[in-house]
Amino acid sequence: MDNRGKKSGSSALPVSDGRRGPQRRAVRKDGWTAKRRALFLETLAETANVRESARVAGVGKTCAYYYRQRDPGFARAWAQALDVAFDELGTLLLRQALFGTEQVEITEDEKGAVKARKVKREIPLMLAHRLLQDHRAEVMQVRALRAEDGPDTSSARSQLEEVLARLRSEEEESL
Repeated sequence: MDNRGKKSGSSALPVSDGRRGPQRRAVRKDGWTAKRRALFLETLAETANVRESARVAGVGKTCAYYYRQRDPGFARAWAQALDVAFDELGTLLLRQALFGTEQVEITEDEKGAVKARKVKREIPLMLAHRLLQDHRAEVMQVRALRAEDGPDTSSARSQLEEVLARLRSEEEESL
């Protein structure tokens, strides 16, 4: 007990009110602990959803944005988590566009027994088209670089001829 007759716990933080000595204030139960921070960032990396990440970590969404603004280390970890999430999402969408999705339709009779089972495969063409549009410029740049650095280019041939000429001259000198 302190001098005012109130219990002071070990989790209390001293706060000065300017009139008396230090006042003891309990740590908030909904504050950012290291465990909550890690859980928030892990969920953000899996879902790319701030609201869901805050819910899972047991903190408010507004509090999460405020903490990101206030703590540069947390802001960097937040950005890295989103980067991981968007890479995963892009990979998932690309896989879905390339290989499609499967849906199983099961038809049952009146007794609940399976009468027919049908597997439907569909490729989301709009998604595939969008991915092609988004990455077309990047792919064209890679192809252009590959064509410039390929074995059939004139620079590659001239480099090969220089190396062969040097090897021949070294061979002649050694004889």
